[in-house]
Amino acid sequence: MAFDAIRKRFPEMDEIENKLAFIELTYGKSLSDAIRSQAAGVAN
Repeated sequence: MAFDAIRKRFPEMDEIENKLAFIELTYGKSLSDAIRSQAAGVAN
């Protein structure tokens, strides 16, 4: 349900940003920032 609500509220977000927003709302910004940084490192 939360994913659907985020998708409806922010339709411009891609799937990864959607998941990171869910993580931020559920577990906090520091965890989502850490995951985002790690994902950026893997993508480079």
